[in-house]
Amino acid sequence: MTNAIVTGGVVAANVVAVASAAVSELNPLLEFIQNGASVGALMAIFLWREVKRSERYEKLYDEERRKRVEESQRCKDCPEKMKQ
Repeated sequence: MTNAIVTGGVVAANVVAVASAAVSELNPLLEFIQNGASVGALMAIFLWREVKRSERYEKLYDEERRKRVEESQRCKDCPEKMKQ
């Protein structure tokens, strides 16, 4: 989903840039739209990076939690001498 938003924002910014170059009468309006689209595309790229980083850390956290649970389950069966 995030990839589609980022790609769409970048494509929209580029389409407006091409339209701005092609149609000189609408240049101020298209330039105004292009600035907003460019900012939106940049924000989407940073959002995408943050989402990917968050997913990576969440995966690492889940793996760490799973290992801790497995270790605690394994130690429940250990005799008291082994726990000390």
